[in-house]
Amino acid sequence: MPALGTRTFYEFRLQIPADLSGVLEVVTRELAASAPGNGAPELAKLYQYLEPLYRLASNPSPRLPEGVIDQATVSLLDADLADMALDPDLDPELVIALSVEISLVAAATGNMKGITPYTFEEFKAVLAGTDAIYHDIIFVHTLRSLIGGPGNQEYAAHILKALPGKTSREDNYAGYFWDSALVFSLLLQAAWRFFPSLPSVSQQYLLQNYFYQALASGVPVRYWLGAALDRGPVGGSRTLSNFFVQAVTGSREEVVLNPIAGEGRNLTEFVRGYFRGLTANELPAIAQEKYLNSFYADPELREAFGPWARELLTIMVLLKDGAIKI
Repeated sequence: MPALGTRTFYEFRLQIPADLSGVLEVVTRELAASAPGNGAPELAKLYQYLEPLYRLASNPSPRLPEGVIDQATVSLLDADLADMALDPDLDPELVIALSVEISLVAAATGNMKGITPYTFEEFKAVLAGTDAIYHDIIFVHTLRSLIGGPGNQEYAAHILKALPGKTSREDNYAGYFWDSALVFSLLLQAAWRFFPSLPSVSQQYLLQNYFYQALASGVPVRYWLGAALDRGPVGGSRTLSNFFVQAVTGSREEVVLNPIAGEGRNLTEFVRGYFRGLTANELPAIAQEKYLNSFYADPELREAFGPWARELLTIMVLLKDGAIKI
């Protein structure tokens, strides 16, 4: 049964992509083949969006960066909820919830046509909370336009202001409704999209507050770090890599052990623990698995959260070696 209340951001990211892809395949096929009126009528109207979302979810090799970003956005759809789409007696509250999810994800992946993005002034007003005509579909579509656009730098500072950082460890486990989790995920994607051209103080801010959460959100962090190093001063990539490593040493994030219980370990300490345990000539991939096996004693937790921690460690190794590439 899907949960319609609040959850930590990480809980929204735990869905297995293959499960969602399988559900969307069945629902899309059945709605296409069924007679009008089969299933909830409100959902039948949204069939036009389900097919492109299924294609995104099932793509085995999405293109960097936009394809990866869109696939991460689609993965926020609730598979349990989508699985109920063919039930003609589906609870009206669940019909509304699924309709909202499909519509917002379609808009957030560029699959809803005829939407005009907010102008820069309108966008600023929405983020500042002074716009009385806020519309969630227009807002997420605008964020997707920025993510896939040429990089309008004037937007970057306002997006960063909408990400308030972390002042306590509890901030890592804040509760979100589904739609606010989607918006937060898109704000992270947009902020990191601007990362290569941000001033160093803003890059440091993202690395210290939204590095791990970006990985959990499906942000192609390694790609954006590589882009930043590519556009840095000639011969200065090693210096910039070292700056990124140093920024992480002041992290305010936690590597998650159990988000429901608010359990985790400070990211800086997690990374330091890994490098302290390295032995001479040990292959990083083997060392990472040994470290993750000790950190996540429970195999289910390791399967759920291991991929984010593994990518975190891989990026840190590459940064230390000055070896990150696009």
